[in-house]
Amino acid sequence: MILDKSTSTEPKFGINNKPIFAQLMIFVGTAILCFSVFGGFGQLWLNHSIGAENVNEFLQHPLQNMQYINAFKWMQLCSSAGMFGLSALLFAFLKNKDGFVFLKMNKLPKFDIVAMIVPIALFSLPIIAFVYYYNQQIHFGAMDKIIRDLENQNGEITKAMLNTTTIAGLMFNLIVVAIIPGIVEELFFRGALQNLLHEGFKNKHVAIIATGIIFSAIHFEFLGFVPRMMMGIMLGYMYVWTGNIWTNIAAHVLNNGISVVAYFLFNNGYIKTDIDKMDHYGTVPTAIAVILFAAVFYLFYKKTAPQNLLTN
Repeated sequence: MILDKSTSTEPKFGINNKPIFAQLMIFVGTAILCFSVFGGFGQLWLNHSIGAENVNEFLQHPLQNMQYINAFKWMQLCSSAGMFGLSALLFAFLKNKDGFVFLKMNKLPKFDIVAMIVPIALFSLPIIAFVYYYNQQIHFGAMDKIIRDLENQNGEITKAMLNTTTIAGLMFNLIVVAIIPGIVEELFFRGALQNLLHEGFKNKHVAIIATGIIFSAIHFEFLGFVPRMMMGIMLGYMYVWTGNIWTNIAAHVLNNGISVVAYFLFNNGYIKTDIDKMDHYGTVPTAIAVILFAAVFYLFYKKTAPQNLLTN
């Protein structure tokens, strides 16, 4: 289903006539501008809403200061939407008269392709958990304690954000943690950055891997760097194969949403396993998951073959 019939690739403000490196610098500049404006505004708003001293207290001991969590969620929501979403859209319309075409969001994907995202996401969970467990075993020398303390603090903030037992709280968490990040991060990383790197390197594999590395690095979580990079690479191939950002958005939202729902079920006692304390699913279940994931991912590739033939 086509949302916008325009297929014009006429550049706006002559950006496409500039060297790729110059375009990359414009993209980085646009991102830094949006990061500065929305990140700074979000911090100022949070300080004004609950007080700078309370912000610091929350960040240090989030689970002990839950009265500030909703203000923090609103700050996260607005900041991520502006920092990632707006910067991607601004750059897209600098690149193309119709930025939606550049981002590949002018068409809705077919239902049967979107439906395959569900088994892909489910079968990837044991693999991601297995890799995450072994990623945590990596030590970083003199920086190891600093990194682990920082990531433990970030983990506490995540727990605080997801700590709800109400349906209204669950819905808000899905919006803040799954839906909005899934949309804006895919627009930024796959829609804008990967497209630009693909244009520059003239090689989809290099662009996908480079974007996956940057996607993971920008989250500043060293103990989860490898599994997040793997997820970024998987999303990169899905984007190239389908030529449609909405498929990626659905996959990203589903992946984040599974974690949000799992936390909710655990907080309400519907499941007994705390996903934060689960090392991995075990070697045999992981091996089975690898086989099933590979089979479904290959079927996904074959299903999207007509679109894939149109890409480099």
